[in-house]
Amino acid sequence: MATGHTPSRRVPEYWGGDIPWISVKDARLVDGAVIYETRENTNRIGIENSAAVVLPPNTVCLSRTASIGYSVRLGRPMATSQGFVNWRCGEELLPEYLQYLFLAENRFLKRIAEGAAQTSIYLPAAKAFHVCVPSLAMQRRIVEVVKATREQVARAVSGLHGPQRKLERLLQSVLREAFSGRLTQEWRESRVVRDTALEELEEIRQAVTSNGTSRELRYFEELIRAHPPSRDEELPSSWARTQIGHMGHIYRGSTPARKEPAYWGGEIPWVSSGEVRNNVISESRERISDQGLSNSSCRLMPPGSVLVALSGEGRTRGQSAVLDINACFNQSVAAIDLSHGRSNSLYLRYWLQYRYQDTRQSGSGSAQRGLSTQRVRELPLHLAPLREQIEIVRRIDEVASAIQNARSRSSAMIDSLGQLERSVLRRAFAGELVPTAASTRL
Repeated sequence: MATGHTPSRRVPEYWGGDIPWISVKDARLVDGAVIYETRENTNRIGIENSAAVVLPPNTVCLSRTASIGYSVRLGRPMATSQGFVNWRCGEELLPEYLQYLFLAENRFLKRIAEGAAQTSIYLPAAKAFHVCVPSLAMQRRIVEVVKATREQVARAVSGLHGPQRKLERLLQSVLREAFSGRLTQEWRESRVVRDTALEELEEIRQAVTSNGTSRELRYFEELIRAHPPSRDEELPSSWARTQIGHMGHIYRGSTPARKEPAYWGGEIPWVSSGEVRNNVISESRERISDQGLSNSSCRLMPPGSVLVALSGEGRTRGQSAVLDINACFNQSVAAIDLSHGRSNSLYLRYWLQYRYQDTRQSGSGSAQRGLSTQRVRELPLHLAPLREQIEIVRRIDEVASAIQNARSRSSAMIDSLGQLERSVLRRAFAGELVPTAASTRL
């Protein structure tokens, strides 16, 4: 048994060689399987100048810090970070058997982890592991049963992911029809009185310029001068091509000082960027107090405000939400104030969902392409008149609801398959699937 290590990041010469180096993120992607490729490589110099070691194929690696319980088996010689504890199995223990045993005991592994800020399985605890090991023939039979079940589950889950991707494409197709004007063409042509988006934009301009600080008004007026709303031949004649910043003032959030307990745990919802997921927000994970609000740059926004995630992990950046409550938000979120009541919040949110990939490309920064409030102001918008916005939202809602129901059914089936796999693992190592003979205790 051994742990891993990380060659010094301050020495570039230790990195970029031909020795794969496994991080916990690598293990998450191939949990329960054989790993052949890693995101980073080290080299002989990095190994010789650190406590890292090159482990042979079939070494079983278990993540023991932060994300606990990922188990991979080496497909070729590799090194690991210190986030792993690694076993080179002897002649009496099959590596596959040990790996599947770790999968079966995942809850136990998480339960024995210690630590406050970051939990870990410390090496003394790992060294104290005791495993009842049956004969090699019995191990092979258990491995065969578990492997066959996992392969069947993987095929079934893959078959369910296909329809989910089709649902994503269907919704995107409906959004494309909606924001080109084709979805409501017959509805629009049946109207006797036809409003125009340009007329309504002028009403919005008057409402927005009647309030706000001098700085906010300057941003708004400069955007209109630089990019005035206009008609477009590709859009219906009553629509306008404009920008998000024309719809209202845009504010960035803030976070009250974490070191002040009195600022937290109050009655005011406080939304983080991770909660902005193309949804309607009616509650938040955290709340701040009146004192936290008054002693920070937080802004309390009314229901109907549209939030945009400026940065965040994974798919977060560029996603949007509509507030259904009065709420504050952190500095990784921008809020569009639509309290003038001349635009439909869900119309704007669906537009941002439709433009999600393009919005993400609007970010800046080398480490993490983040958005800014100015870039949000400059995002393009196909604007329909308000009454048509409401009709468009109604039609999108109908399709989105049906798609969500289908997704929920598919997700429930995937969860059931996961439960089946966990049940097979538990029963296999409890001796309920394969009759057990005498075991050896290692």
